[in-house]
Amino acid sequence: MSEVLVMRSVYLPAALDAELRQIAHDKGVSKSDLIRTAVALKAKEWRGDNTGKKLDNDVQAGLRASGRQTTVKTVKPVAVSRKPRAKGAGHVD
Repeated sequence: MSEVLVMRSVYLPAALDAELRQIAHDKGVSKSDLIRTAVALKAKEWRGDNTGKKLDNDVQAGLRASGRQTTVKTVKPVAVSRKPRAKGAGHVD
């Protein structure tokens, strides 16, 4: 049984995209497979750090390297939407 994949779009600096393209070509894998592997490994590393410092440090380093903001904003996770209830269902007058 194959895993369900979800489409995510990210913007990469052109130089990083070219580097990923070359690495993927050299290794005989797709850029998508390369990116999925890197994200999965990094997420596992972050989850293993109970202090959250590794994630904070990595995010700050990435922001500095890209010349973007140097403060991390906390974003509340979005609730998973559920199937809408039928009109009037569960409503009591």
